[in-house]
Amino acid sequence: MSNVESASRPLGWEYDQFATELLEGLAAFAPAYQDFLKGVVDLAGALVEDPQVDVHERMDAGVASIDHLNRLFTPAVLEAAFGSTGQPGNAEQIHQLASGIVAVFSTQLQWARDCRSAVAPDPWPPVYAALANFAHQPLRQIQTFASDFRKRSTVVLDDVRAGRPPTEDLSFTLQITIGDDDMAAFTAALKDVPSTDTRPRRFWRR
Repeated sequence: MSNVESASRPLGWEYDQFATELLEGLAAFAPAYQDFLKGVVDLAGALVEDPQVDVHERMDAGVASIDHLNRLFTPAVLEAAFGSTGQPGNAEQIHQLASGIVAVFSTQLQWARDCRSAVAPDPWPPVYAALANFAHQPLRQIQTFASDFRKRSTVVLDDVRAGRPPTEDLSFTLQITIGDDDMAAFTAALKDVPSTDTRPRRFWRR
């Protein structure tokens, strides 16, 4: 985008674009999210031969998906998207940032569905069901971040465009954690399977 094009846009257009693209991107996955809440599974799930190894690998994949947010929220990425102080942002970089967050959301949905759909021998199915529920809180936290950012940015931009000091601060803090109840359910399910060193890994926080 040229400086002329940027200058013709309203003050703070970068935050409007980010909030809009993020919310619209998440909304596109509303049906998949409802399927997640309903516990929908695929009839042709993957056949699991070694549950201990498979659960470890699935946990690592879930963490890797969430950890991608750490690469999206670095100071360098945010500055490239929104511009340094006094400089306009970059529409394409903002699009990539919003799309990256949506991609993590969609990947978590698919990850959870794959976990639930896995065909594992007894007594492992409850472990897979509990593992899939690790996505519950991260998905909600991403949705909350998006809606809260829209609300806060609207207030801040209304103030700034009216020449008033901002009454709120804009931040890009998105903390991702596994719910305590989900962790407890997974730990309980593990007690019913053969001895294993499978331990719940923590999801990185951003």
